[in-house]
Amino acid sequence: MGGKIPMEGVNISPKMARVSVFHPGGDLTSGFLHPLVQDRINLKLLVSEEGGEGPRLSCCVAASDGSRTRSLVDSDPDPAKQAEMHEPAGLISIFPLRSSLRTLGLALMALAEARVPIYAFCSSLSALTFVIDHDRLQDALAAFESCFDFPGERSAESG
Repeated sequence: MGGKIPMEGVNISPKMARVSVFHPGGDLTSGFLHPLVQDRINLKLLVSEEGGEGPRLSCCVAASDGSRTRSLVDSDPDPAKQAEMHEPAGLISIFPLRSSLRTLGLALMALAEARVPIYAFCSSLSALTFVIDHDRLQDALAAFESCFDFPGERSAESG
């Protein structure tokens, strides 16, 4: 395989709450996201998917907003909407120097070998972000350090 793949850095989040929502034939914008906005709950991450069965989304909110978010989820009268809360969740983001499917593949394999479940992941022009159990963030970091080279300091908050 050669040497480790160089990265610009890695970031580990504080504790968060993860919400997974599925609504067959429904609208998650007005039915789920709008109440969060009204209650001034900020989303730290939003991953959405539109499939043949209907919209799905996974989002993360600050742990301090977890109970308010749970109240909104539990108070929804729509029986078709399926929502689950998962706590504590965490995010680990890596910042590749250049885009490559090999980087994503190695990251997924490293987490699989470490038996760290991935609940969602997303990419942008500069980062790959994985949603996992907060208690497994250090395991994920160790797995990534086996195949990636992270120069400098890492940002890690405990919460």
